[in-house]
Amino acid sequence: MRYIDKLKVFYPLETWKDNKILRAWWEKVTKFDDDLEEFSEILMDLLWEYDGVWLAAPQIGRNIAVIWTTQWKKMPKWKNADKDFIWETVLVNPVIVEKSDELQESEEACLSLPWEQWFVERHQWVVVEYQDIKWKSKRQKYNWFNACVVQHEIDHLNWILFTDKMIRESKKK
Repeated sequence: MRYIDKLKVFYPLETWKDNKILRAWWEKVTKFDDDLEEFSEILMDLLWEYDGVWLAAPQIGRNIAVIWTTQWKKMPKWKNADKDFIWETVLVNPVIVEKSDELQESEEACLSLPWEQWFVERHQWVVVEYQDIKWKSKRQKYNWFNACVVQHEIDHLNWILFTDKMIRESKKK
């Protein structure tokens, strides 16, 4: 059995709106150790396996405040994704500390809600404070697509799904 297939067995992708894990409150990470570092690598591996953009720990069964992120110059087009990719990192205990008054419509989907695609309103930019995997405090401003995605993933940590915020259905499914 391949390594990634084993990960999928031990950390299955949690799906559907009535899933108790997706609707449970997260726990703040207080212990930064090898287990957390290993878990963050598992989160990254599964993110890439599922062709995701970001992935929150509750989506693979762990209700801890951890998100694996990828950053993009613009919305990724998977055919040529490498040219628009900027960087990736893990956010531990992320909190939005500033946000724009201006909102934007975001057409969203989610690995945990297959076949769902809706428009929601998100802030055009947000500032997030978090710790990295080495417990170092960070502060990052996210704009446009990346701002929408970080808000979406932080919602996962607060048992909110994007369908809870839908303003209208997408024509794409």
